[in-house]
Amino acid sequence: MEKVSQKAIRFMCPEEGTQIIVQRHCNYDREEGFLIPESVENQNNLYEQFVEQMRDSLTPEEMKSTYFLFIASSTKGKKDLQRAKETTLIAKSVIEESFKPEQIINNQLKQESSVMKDGILLHSHLIEPKMFSSQPEYLKFLKENTDGTMKGVFLAFEDDVFTDERKQMGAEGPDEIVGRVDHTITALKRYSDNFHKNYPGCRLVIVSGTHYDTISPYTKSVYGLPKTEYVGVDYCGGFSVTIDKEKKANITINDDTMPFQVKESEHKPPQQIETPMF
Repeated sequence: MEKVSQKAIRFMCPEEGTQIIVQRHCNYDREEGFLIPESVENQNNLYEQFVEQMRDSLTPEEMKSTYFLFIASSTKGKKDLQRAKETTLIAKSVIEESFKPEQIINNQLKQESSVMKDGILLHSHLIEPKMFSSQPEYLKFLKENTDGTMKGVFLAFEDDVFTDERKQMGAEGPDEIVGRVDHTITALKRYSDNFHKNYPGCRLVIVSGTHYDTISPYTKSVYGLPKTEYVGVDYCGGFSVTIDKEKKANITINDDTMPFQVKESEHKPPQQIETPMF
């Protein structure tokens, strides 16, 4: 496994089922924080193709009975810009051009709140590593105990070189990030169960914007790869989880589709995802 590409960002939602897309944000300007136009165009094209794939495989009635939910990491970058949220907003804008407002679940929610920004539901489990926000002491430790460059810091973080010291600080590592993604998928699966009870016969597509730092370790966990193996993630790349009406789940990464077990978690998912929103 060299990298996670954009190949799984395509329509594959089963009849009366759910598709959960977990996607890295667009490329962005490191100094200014805004999304790079070429990457924005790429994201736009991906979801235009997504809609075309739907038209090619669904009847008009099935198109009318497909609903969408858009969520994203709450991470803020330079000038408080939220690259994952902005990336997901592009997908939402493309979808809105072809579907009725009531098919966008976000439109049924309070449009501006602590967990809603620009019509995108923000989700704390999809954020970049916590050392960049609530656990700065671990970032400081890594800078002091590596060559001090961000490349050195990331290598030490991803390989979990200082496991004992990290745990003593109470800081998260790659395994905890994998757990966060598991919690998110579990919560979304619970949400989809409630959705299908309320909307029998319908499809649900969930687009979730996140970061390299969540998708890469999660991909390693799916394939059973060691932490020390580098797995890249293309901008706008990611994976899809599908759940059919019999509750059978698969995960698709690049060209690989494999059986997938939605893991139960002892941690209760965040309220904004756990609670049905109809």
